[in-house]
Amino acid sequence: MGSESGDPPPAIGTTDADEDPPEPDHETTEDDATVDVGGAPSTGEGEGDDGEGHGEEGEGEAEAEEEDDASSVEPDVVQEIEWTPNPKLRRISETDVSTLPYSYQMNSKKEDLTLEYVANFNRQYVDLYPNRAPLLLCPLNECRIPKFICTTVRPTQLPYKQLYDYDKCAAFVADYIRYEKLELPTVLPRFMPSPSKVLEWQAGDCFDMSILLCSLLLGIGYDAYVVSGYAHKRTTICDQTDRDLAGSGAVAVKSEDGGGSENKYRVARRAKLESRFLQEQALEQEEEVARKREADLAKDASDDEDAAPPDEEEDEEMDELRGKRVHAWVLVLAGKRELPDNFFIEPSSGRCLRVEDEGPYYAIESIWNASNYWVNMQPASTPHANMSWDLRDLDKWEYVFLDTSDSSILDALDGLEDGGEEGTDEAPTPTAAAMAA
Repeated sequence: MGSESGDPPPAIGTTDADEDPPEPDHETTEDDATVDVGGAPSTGEGEGDDGEGHGEEGEGEAEAEEEDDASSVEPDVVQEIEWTPNPKLRRISETDVSTLPYSYQMNSKKEDLTLEYVANFNRQYVDLYPNRAPLLLCPLNECRIPKFICTTVRPTQLPYKQLYDYDKCAAFVADYIRYEKLELPTVLPRFMPSPSKVLEWQAGDCFDMSILLCSLLLGIGYDAYVVSGYAHKRTTICDQTDRDLAGSGAVAVKSEDGGGSENKYRVARRAKLESRFLQEQALEQEEEVARKREADLAKDASDDEDAAPPDEEEDEEMDELRGKRVHAWVLVLAGKRELPDNFFIEPSSGRCLRVEDEGPYYAIESIWNASNYWVNMQPASTPHANMSWDLRDLDKWEYVFLDTSDSSILDALDGLEDGGEEGTDEAPTPTAAAMAA
């Protein structure tokens, strides 16, 4: 899937740890993300001071301890999954973890180091911007293991020519995956399964479908990103009643009379004899009924002018959670694949919307893909058409990892340091990523 070498490509949602799986006696949980670098971990009571516990008996005790530890990991999460009516959490509880790759079940040393770095970034971000909404950085996967959100996006090219364009990929995800709204409309999800599991389940929320669609778009060469922000109520619940279905390929219905030529051998029906007086009388009665009906309709229309049902805009203005409903969609930037403009893709419906158009989205909190995570530092009231989509602009986007291959970012950081030393009495506030670096 998008691999240049002859080796089989990794599955969607796997990480680099698949190539070198960690030792089976090392287990990492959310509460304990440290790594014992002093050698093999302790195997329990069967291990002595001279290291004799590394035999078969010691290994058996170690495996028993690991099973006990695994059963006691995240007790609150386990109880929440067992009793929740959320179908996503119910599917996670029914997942056989033993059939998943090692990279799903535990974190490698590099992943542990990444989680520590991201946690440090999040602490500094919260200290600098305490009034901002929380970021979706390290949710739990289907194995209840914390994973950095960027590692969930896996660029993948499916072996189907029909899915080589962005519109076909968007339609595939919208049709193949059943959309499920978030359990809490104003809260970010705690669990983020891998795209391969979402394809297997054929169901997911807006974040699951956006990550899957972004993985497919990256695999076929587009510059795609998952967007976390806020949207209209109708978009978050996948209400498509206002969608124009004209020209959607509807099949024409054949007329009842068949429309064919009349059979010349068919016996003509006998004409029905009716009184002309009765026909005139019936016509007058029909005209009288029609006049009364028009008068009643005109009266009802005048009475209902003030009590007309609210349209889409009025319905959105009456929403108590307006501008607070969490939603995820996909951003595709211009440049790659000869795209002239930036545009959004709604994963629940597959609709493509230009960034310049007034769409069903509000403010943007953050965007990410398989390479990095960026926080939007522009005012929430800034229209999408006036936003800067240059991710190298440090005043507009806050990154988590420093891209050392981009010389423009390094030059911008040098400019910030020089400005703080030579300029005014107050030095500019360093970015969270620069502080973490």
